[in-house]
Amino acid sequence: MLLEVVCPGVPALENALQGGAQRIELCSDLSCGGITPSPGLTKLALEISGVPVFPLLRAREGDFVYSENEKKAMLYDIAAMADLGVHGVVVGSLTPALDLDLAFVEAAKKAAGDLPITFHRAFDVCNDFKQAAKDLYDLGYGRILTAGQAPRAAEGLDTLRELVALKERPMILAGGSIRLEQIDDLLEVGVDEIHTAAGTTEEGVYSRGFFAPGYTSVDSGVVRAMIERLETKEI
Repeated sequence: MLLEVVCPGVPALENALQGGAQRIELCSDLSCGGITPSPGLTKLALEISGVPVFPLLRAREGDFVYSENEKKAMLYDIAAMADLGVHGVVVGSLTPALDLDLAFVEAAKKAAGDLPITFHRAFDVCNDFKQAAKDLYDLGYGRILTAGQAPRAAEGLDTLRELVALKERPMILAGGSIRLEQIDDLLEVGVDEIHTAAGTTEEGVYSRGFFAPGYTSVDSGVVRAMIERLETKEI
């Protein structure tokens, strides 16, 4: 059972690796759920990580219904990230009716080529999750990051169980405010992998009234404890 840690910057990345993260989802600005990380952050992550790095490709905060130019920008980003040498990418887009944006989903897979590709939590607000999972499987997506169409994975266990039971589906990467004490429930459901922010807030070093000094990071101890729990359950 693999633990993926989402990292919104260098301190989070360093702490996630210190805690033993087994895959990194790289992004910026986790306060809005994450947007595309910079090329510099991505290059650094590839230099210092001994584990796979999957950048999130998300054009902006907010909903997952994108304009044609926003989608074009994300496709350019996929190509740019592939050139940097990332190990996979994370994408997603919906139509205004909240169905999968199949044209973009297919174009993103084509742009990614042989890179593994994950569909992100746009899945949790799409219609007909079973059909969506089948469509993503047919298009060659390797994973779905999902909380079972709930705000938090602990509230979506029934839907996660239904997804796991599907015969034709990508891997189910459970994510959504997952805490250490919820690991056992997710293992019982049978998800394939677990995604966590293991979040903490660093205080920063100064405050002069212009900008708040704190920033989001990763608690390396939580990452380590989650991995230990997963390893114990696998024995």
